Amino acid sequence: MTKKNYEDLVSQARKYSDAYYQDNQSLISDKEFDLLIKELQAIEEAHPDWKRVDSPTTRPGSDLTGKFKTIKHNREMLSLENTYNYEEVEKWVKKMQASGASRFIIEPKYDGNSFAARYVKGKLVQALTRGDGVIGEDITQNCLLIKDLNHISSKFTGEIRGELIMTNTEFKRLNHDGRYANPRNLASGTIKLLDPKEFQKRELIAYVYWLEDDTVATHQGSLKIIEDHGFRVGPFYLAQSIKEVWKTIEDIEILKKTNQLDIDLDGAVLKVDDKALWPNIGSTSKFPQWARAYKYEPENATTKVLDIEFWVGHAGKITPVAIMEPVFLSGTKVSKASLSNYNYINEKDIRIGDQVKVKKAAEIIPQVMYPIKELRTGKEVKVKFPTQCPTCGSPLSKWNEDHADIFCKNESCPSQVVGTIAKYCAVMEMDGFGDKIVERLYEEKVLTKIADLYTLKNHYDKLITLDRLGKKVVDKLLDKVESSKTMPLQKFLEAISIKNAGQGTAKRLLRYYNHLDQIMNASYEDLLKIKDIGDVVARNIVEYFKQNRSFIEALRGHGVNFKGDDSMETSSEGPLSGMNICITGALSKPRKEFESLIIQAGGQLTEDVTKNTNILVTNEPNSGSSKLKNAMKYQTKIVNEAALMTLMKGIKPMGKTTTSASVKGLKICITGALSKPRKEYEKAILAAGGELAEDVTKNTNILVTNDPNAGSSKLKNAAKHGTKVISEA
Repeated sequence: MTKKNYEDLVSQARKYSDAYYQDNQSLISDKEFDLLIKELQAIEEAHPDWKRVDSPTTRPGSDLTGKFKTIKHNREMLSLENTYNYEEVEKWVKKMQASGASRFIIEPKYDGNSFAARYVKGKLVQALTRGDGVIGEDITQNCLLIKDLNHISSKFTGEIRGELIMTNTEFKRLNHDGRYANPRNLASGTIKLLDPKEFQKRELIAYVYWLEDDTVATHQGSLKIIEDHGFRVGPFYLAQSIKEVWKTIEDIEILKKTNQLDIDLDGAVLKVDDKALWPNIGSTSKFPQWARAYKYEPENATTKVLDIEFWVGHAGKITPVAIMEPVFLSGTKVSKASLSNYNYINEKDIRIGDQVKVKKAAEIIPQVMYPIKELRTGKEVKVKFPTQCPTCGSPLSKWNEDHADIFCKNESCPSQVVGTIAKYCAVMEMDGFGDKIVERLYEEKVLTKIADLYTLKNHYDKLITLDRLGKKVVDKLLDKVESSKTMPLQKFLEAISIKNAGQGTAKRLLRYYNHLDQIMNASYEDLLKIKDIGDVVARNIVEYFKQNRSFIEALRGHGVNFKGDDSMETSSEGPLSGMNICITGALSKPRKEFESLIIQAGGQLTEDVTKNTNILVTNEPNSGSSKLKNAMKYQTKIVNEAALMTLMKGIKPMGKTTTSASVKGLKICITGALSKPRKEYEKAILAAGGELAEDVTKNTNILVTNDPNAGSSKLKNAAKHGTKVISEA
């Protein structure tokens, strides 16, 4: 094991953690991730001088998005350490019994999104996401719209914690086009919606499992108090021996398999009931030791491989897909499963006609585990990998010899074109443009590239005659196209499919650049200066914009937003010019505000404290965090936010929008692209006494649009009802 191997493992673990907490994607199973963390822990114990401050062995993952105000939790929200078999559970129970525990409370482990909420006399006054465990994001306004959190006894004052969940029934209602992966991912996206009208279209429930009150003697007592005050509390069970603990774990698994609660469960949670024992049992930086999670093995079933097809992804990757006799797994019917690549098929010796074991990896993605060779009849057929693209016939090849996957490198391949457009639509939140719709429009030759989305209105008469579309559907699709023009630049960067550059890369770029033109004109050397952008990604970014200038200019002509946050404009002569600044811990305002002020003042933001960091900003100089320790090690200047504001004296937030109070009492609808984020105009209208309208009706007073000739349904309704149409100016 070399230090380079260790560094690669840390980067890999961070990638998996960020995908799970920030992108709602499970790239590997929980068990595989835990094994990776244990491998890292063993390396760090053997080589303590190698340990990185950002190692995922030190802190839980973070779901902080930067969209909401951040607030420090009253007490850290830690994760739970996982167990996977009887022996691990027995070992923990015996350890707890040796510490004096005689009773255990067992609860279902809900596959949802953790939150903390504070009440005063039954009224919800604050709700936070788990965030990074120390600070969370303020989601109070959305939680005020969740029924489970707003019919609480007026006698209750205190803090509770739980999981925000989408039921399987609600998920099926919303996922009629199959675009969402699972209820947890959709619930996570719902919680972080900025538009309350959109939030109200989706129903979430809240299971509460924690009362923040040290005076209650037992965890069981806490659950009963929570339930008595009107919160939704799931089933919980008392166990006094390893035999009873294990029997309860098995009983909860039956709840999961039979879907009795109409929600996804991914395990059971075990806690010492006597809270007086908790301080002595203690916690690590990531986990309380008086609790454990037991994770169920993914449900598996036996079925037959009828055929193996080869699908072409938006980046040209050829993925073998097993077509199987339908089988039910985790409550859904499965008839297809990815087989990864040729190496996977070869190593497992999977053949057409095989009886195979199939499971849902991380409870999401169907996966063929292995063939049941004992059931072979001799009629099974070995898989022959294609040498030509199954869609366009182009030769297939690997990107390099180290790559296990093969690719079609013809960028005009219809499957790649359709996949690229569908991905763009999904990231730019154009609901309705699923794979099938995009493929249909491609076949009709009205949507052959991304830029064609913005000229679909020119084909309106043809579109409304197509099967399963019609006027109502087409109007909604065109409205989504118009709305996409105002999406944040970060979303656009994610949507255009730069190779190896996803959400994380987009965020990093926008810490340094405020406009797409700046990114397009950045050199390879410029990009390498950005933390966590390496050689391959830098080259891919430069090459992408070199080859796609005409595409970018076409979208510019259609009014797609290329501007970053107005508040992120930089100054080369500001009071912080040339300084590298890191922020840590809770602040009085959203971190984004401080970051934008620092950049306006000429400073550069860094994620970690290194020997090149000039200032660490923190309101908690005694917290003992790794960043503070590094600041002391490198003699970095440490200031609080008040001192930072003094250093930046004269710098004011930019990008504020005002509007005349003459809109008081008027109903106003906005459509199409604007020069600034739509949210700013909506806030200004509300502040001036106006009301926002989602659609144009006979009661709408004003329609705001910069494209009066767009032909959208809202413009047509404005003409019909005689609604005043104005531009943003």
